[in-house]
Amino acid sequence: MIRGVLGRLGYATQGWGLGRNHGDHVQLLPRLIERIATFAEAQGRPIVLIGWSLGGMFAREATRAQ
Repeated sequence: MIRGVLGRLGYATQGWGLGRNHGDHVQLLPRLIERIATFAEAQGRPIVLIGWSLGGMFAREATRAQ
């Protein structure tokens, strides 16, 4: 839903692509950080992470890891 609205506003959006978020941060966080780096490189500019609820926690922790 958020991704659709932001996309209609002209922002480049990307889902996290890691399946259902069950909160397994030990397994998911390193994979998420890699996906973020790949997306940022493809964009050629800084990116903004937006997460909702547990996704917000992942966004915050991935940002802190950079």
